[in-house]
This record gives sequence, C-alpha cells and structure tokens, in this order.
Amino acid sequence: MKDRATFRVLGMFAMFTIALFLLSFISKDGKFKGRVKCVTTNEENISYDSTNKPYIMSSSKSYSEYDRRGDHVLSINYRSDNYFDKNIYLYDTLGLLISRRYFLVNNNDTIYSLYEIHTYDEIGREIKFAKYQNRFKKLEDSITYLYNDIVDSVTKSEYDSKGKLLKAERYRYDKKLKSLITFNYKKRGRFLVKEVSGQGNKSIVIQDKKMKLIESEYYNSDDILVSRNQYYYNKRGDIRISKAYSHDTLTTTYTYYYTYDKRGNWITDSTFINNKLIEVAKRVIEYY
Repeated sequence: MKDRATFRVLGMFAMFTIALFLLSFISKDGKFKGRVKCVTTNEENISYDSTNKPYIMSSSKSYSEYDRRGDHVLSINYRSDNYFDKNIYLYDTLGLLISRRYFLVNNNDTIYSLYEIHTYDEIGREIKFAKYQNRFKKLEDSITYLYNDIVDSVTKSEYDSKGKLLKAERYRYDKKLKSLITFNYKKRGRFLVKEVSGQGNKSIVIQDKKMKLIESEYYNSDDILVSRNQYYYNKRGDIRISKAYSHDTLTTTYTYYYTYDKRGNWITDSTFINNKLIEVAKRVIEYY
C-alpha cells in the first residue's frame, strides 16, 4: 500500500491532517528496488536499566506480500500471546484498492474480522465506501461520495446493528465538517516550499528538487513557531539524520545506520536517539 500511496486529505482535524501530510514524505519503507515478492521484518526496541545497560524492551514481527505489479496484497503483524493481525488487499486492473479484509486471529481462530469495499466511477474517483463487521453480517460504516462542478461533497451515514439509519452528515470531499485546508506553493532558491493551513494552524514544508522533505515547521493559531524538524539523507536516499526542535531549541537527534542487499534495499536499520541505540529492524526480502 505504501509503495503506491499518494497524499489525500483525510481526518477530522487540520492538525492531524498536517501531521499525515508530513509523514507521507518521510516513510523509511518507501519504494522497493526490484520486483519484491515478500518481506519479513523483525524489530527490537531497546531500553536501558539504571546502570545504563541496554536490554530488549519489546520485539515485533511482520510479514508482507506483493504481486508482480508491486501492489501490497497481504500483511500480517504478529502480536503477543499468539495473536496476529492479518490484512488481505484486492485491487482492480488500474491498481485501485477495491477491498480489504481484516482478521484478528488467536491460536488459528478468528475472533474478529472486518470487510471493507471501495467503489469507483469511470474516471477512478471513489464513489462509495462500506465497512462491515464479520464479513457482511453488520454494517459498521458507509460513505457515499457525490461530485458536482463546484465542490466535491460527501454524505456519511451511520447505521445501528439492525441496519437502521442513525446519522447522515454532510462533509466536503476532504472529509472535513467545519474546517478548510489551503495549500500555497512557492520557490526558495532550489527548494520547493509548501504552506499548509487549517483551523488557524500552519505548517511550512520544504523539499529539495527530488521532492524529499528536508525541513518542516509547525505554527500555532497565533503564528508562533511550535516545532521544527530537519532531515538529512544518505546517497541511497534513506534518512540518515533527523533533528527535532522545540521552538528554536534542538531537543532530539535521530541517527540511522543501514546495511543493504544487492538490489539496494536496506536489510538492517539501527536507530539512535541522541547517540543511544533504541531500535533495530531487520528485513528478509524475497524477489520474483
């Protein structure tokens, strides 16, 4: 999913939307090099005792499969106590997601499931979304997208367990009920600057010529700088260093060290905060 995702304005609050906007630029998963068939990822989170001795605080494992077109078709996240989450994704011939099946499994028994269906018009715009619990037994959420020449609009309907309509809310197509987000673009030398505003909050996003995020700033409704982040990349395009500022004071420095396979995809990723190791991720990648 991440490999083919494009930014869409989602969520109910502008601040949350801006956060999603920034995160869309800095995902370390990114696009794989080569035709990836499946990926197994093991992560260990490191903490330190009172003597500053490191120990593994928690660990996790995930597994993903991709088809030959590069679509993410399966993901499994293993949890503790024999639980795991499983997602199965189905796409149409254009690569648009048409369904997602979710299962929460314990000891090979499915204890909860969801089924999501996406419907599109002839030009690829989503016109309906429906989410059911336990296959088609209970409608949990339904959204219908209506378009016109002036503004895209959405009617969101909520139903009870018997299928009775409980609520219908009118939204803009960006799913915002009472807010407006604006985007302003300008150049700053060789950099592209994007200003994202909504509900009085504002973010400044600065990208290089390869569209990589190199700096972001967040301002509150009084136009006061709240936080700033800077990003530095290695020659392969992966984040090498990121710095977080509170107002203008440097608070945290993240440093990442990678090893790569022959295709150029990272297979180990060690994360340090202020020069202290806090996470190690290892990937096993299989190719077509």
